[in-house]
Amino acid sequence: MAYIYSQGKYGGGLDARPHWTTGQVSVDYLLSKRTDVYIYDSLQRVSGPDAVADVYGNSPSTSRNQNV
Repeated sequence: MAYIYSQGKYGGGLDARPHWTTGQVSVDYLLSKRTDVYIYDSLQRVSGPDAVADVYGNSPSTSRNQNV
C-alpha cells in the first residue's frame, strides 16, 4: 500500500496551485513454484484549476480522476 501527495505551482496566482493525491495497493499470491498472480491498482485525484489526473506511464485522464 502507498499514499502519495504532490503539489504544484503554475505561473498564475494563488488559484494555480493544484495538488494530486494518489493511493496504490497491490496483492501478490504464489500459486506454485512457477505460477504467481498479482493485482495492482492506482487511483489518483487532483484538485486545482485546469489540472488533470496523470498516473505516470499512462495517458493523462480527461477528468480529475484516474484509476489504473
